Amino acid sequence: MKDVKLAITSILIISIVTLALSACIQKQKPTADEIIGKMQQKYDSIESYKAEIHQIESNGKTKESDYTVYFKKPDKFRADYPLKGIVTVWTNKLIWSYTESKNEVRLRKINASLSEPIDLIGFILKEVEKYYVTLAGEERISGKECYMLDLKPTKEEPAQIQKLWITKDEWYPTKIQFRIKPPEDFQKIFPNITLPAEATSILEIRKIEFKEVSDELFVPPENAIIIEEGLRLLKMNHSTVMDVLAREEVKLEIGEEYEINQYFVKDSTLNILVLTPCADYMVKYNLKNGAVLIDKVNPWKKTIKEEPVTEEERQKFLAVVLNDSRVKEALKGRSFNVSMVKYVMYAACQKAVDPDSVHMMFKVDSELYRVILSGLGGKLEVVRVEKIV
Repeated sequence: MKDVKLAITSILIISIVTLALSACIQKQKPTADEIIGKMQQKYDSIESYKAEIHQIESNGKTKESDYTVYFKKPDKFRADYPLKGIVTVWTNKLIWSYTESKNEVRLRKINASLSEPIDLIGFILKEVEKYYVTLAGEERISGKECYMLDLKPTKEEPAQIQKLWITKDEWYPTKIQFRIKPPEDFQKIFPNITLPAEATSILEIRKIEFKEVSDELFVPPENAIIIEEGLRLLKMNHSTVMDVLAREEVKLEIGEEYEINQYFVKDSTLNILVLTPCADYMVKYNLKNGAVLIDKVNPWKKTIKEEPVTEEERQKFLAVVLNDSRVKEALKGRSFNVSMVKYVMYAACQKAVDPDSVHMMFKVDSELYRVILSGLGGKLEVVRVEKIV
């Protein structure tokens, strides 16, 4: 009888210990913000990487492709598409594309600040600030244990991240699921281009190496033919381009402040891509009859600008943040110092979202926390809390 009681007691003790350990393990699971924070720390610690990517696009039909990307901080990115025989490189405000079958490099300037990330991981880290992120579970991807994150946008965009799978040990996204939905006015602006109402794109990083990447990878092949788009016409008739842009009907449409991105002749038409702060235009000049046609190619152009925070705004932002449970948990009622930066979104040169986001740094004793407040959707909400130090 004593043996039976001892056996039952042992089973009960083991069950209690197992439940306690299970509860402990559950408590130790990181939050979505902590996972993103670990991913940011990993990205900050690396200088370069090489990744092999498998992409699946689905819009009624399924299309698969494989390519390799290389990235070197701060501004060098390369994508190799072996089946197409094409290499594309972004570096220092230049983009060039090499076609192996023609041994030809097409090079042009980029009118964009490379302070924005140009690589996949940097892009993801920047974009998640616009989402509500939650931990959905765990899953094994390509032999690696991963945390699966669900992302809900604070505002509808043509391309949205839906899910992220982050490796547990190495803290990089091994799989990303996008939803792509063209803007409502896309078909009106581009009537000759037909796109599906909605599509899904899944990128899977099947292999990644965080090691030194040679600068030679970002230099065009030595014996290739270089065609500098936007410059090849420069020697022939740059004055023609300037004359077209000086025409009254063109100035009324594009304004006085613009940058010529590139221009080329096709089918007796001089095409001039013009970038302005509010929109981008393709100015088409018929070389035969002198007629001009102007198309907006980026009418919903958006920019983010840093603007000063008023004292009234400061108190308003603090009130929202200090009411968040995650912030309360971090501060634990302790005194703190806080700094904040406000970003405002402009669309077509008009203030669209103020604030787009507010980035705050809380210093509590020897600890440092980053808090991001989003204003997208017309409601101020905390979308990210992470401990830096």
